[in-house]
Amino acid sequence: MESVQKMIYAMPLGRMILLIIMMVVVMAVLNLLIGMIAREKYKSASRQLGIMVMVVGVLGAVAFTLFRESGIREVIWVPFTTMMTAGEEFRMPIMNTALFVPFGIGMSQVLSVKHKMGACIGRTILIGLLLSVVVEALQFAFALGTTETDDVIFNTLGTAIGSMQVALSRLLLIWKNKSILEV
Repeated sequence: MESVQKMIYAMPLGRMILLIIMMVVVMAVLNLLIGMIAREKYKSASRQLGIMVMVVGVLGAVAFTLFRESGIREVIWVPFTTMMTAGEEFRMPIMNTALFVPFGIGMSQVLSVKHKMGACIGRTILIGLLLSVVVEALQFAFALGTTETDDVIFNTLGTAIGSMQVALSRLLLIWKNKSILEV
């Protein structure tokens, strides 16, 4: 696990940002394909895919945050402190954002089956915020590093970015249906 963390941490920032964008686009395209192939079973298949992505996202966030050596117990309450110090610390907000994108993708996929797009995205972001607060509280409780408001902010941003795949999926479906009608 530690070698995977080091590999991801050493990844160039441009590649990390590209990875975030690719996750959202790939999920939106998968939803489009599911909609085209399994029309009558779309909600069920879409929800199952969302659950799988969400579980992977939660497990990834927990693994990267809670399964490391203990020893440091510190809280930084001032938002954007890591960005003010710049340098290598700028990598951490982007990594925290990327860490929660899969959760945002999966949770929005699950919620989109029963809720309208706006409610789905709003609830996904709220649940991502709460999950991030819980993870940071556990990190503090078990002395697993520095607990920062930045982490909560950027984890929530990652959830929001991931949840945008619902809007992108619906736009793609509308575009696809419009293209078929024009032919």
